Amino acid sequence: MKKNILLSIMFISALTVQADVLLSESFEGYTAGSGNSLAPNWTVYSNTLQYASTAFASDGSQSLFIRNGAAKFSYVRSTNFIPITGSGDLVVTFDYKSITSISSSRGLKDFSIDFGSGLEPVLQDFGIPDGVDSSYTGTTIINPNTASTGASPFVNYKITIPTSYYVDTLGATTFKLSFITEAGGGGQDFHIDNINVSTIPEPSTLVMTLGSVVAFLGLRRFKRKK
Repeated sequence: MKKNILLSIMFISALTVQADVLLSESFEGYTAGSGNSLAPNWTVYSNTLQYASTAFASDGSQSLFIRNGAAKFSYVRSTNFIPITGSGDLVVTFDYKSITSISSSRGLKDFSIDFGSGLEPVLQDFGIPDGVDSSYTGTTIINPNTASTGASPFVNYKITIPTSYYVDTLGATTFKLSFITEAGGGGQDFHIDNINVSTIPEPSTLVMTLGSVVAFLGLRRFKRKK
């Protein structure tokens, strides 16, 4: 009985090689409304232009509202560097929406990551939010820039940065995120929500773990036959 329980635990552990969650932000812990700072976690262009809002949310009841003011652009950035723990590819996901029609030269101007040597432009998505499921290895991902004719729903973005880039090429051990939106006039505003960053074990890690379990089971069966 005890052996069966042990085997079950080993097998389940092998199947659930878990990601290390480095950042999980759905903007639930901030007081909603203009003028409320997102400190200490986020640095903003102006806390009367970027703040937690209850108007829309893709996860929970609040999201990050980004209003474009006189400068016609706004930024929200991680205040502090976040340590990279665990092993495997770095996976960044977030949800993004516009609440008005957007021209083909306005929108998510720049999603960047700073791995310790300055911001790297990872993604640009003007016009209709297109979403993405792509890899970044140093070349900016540029989505189609089709003008939108109205508000969009939340769209998901998933960007994978392989270890061959952020570890082998950059030697990165920390990161910061930056979001910059650009509009052609007042009222062209945006929401960002459900930002997550994790290190995901590579498939080879899972294969090796499962292989160890299979080998153990085979050895145990061999011994029982003898």
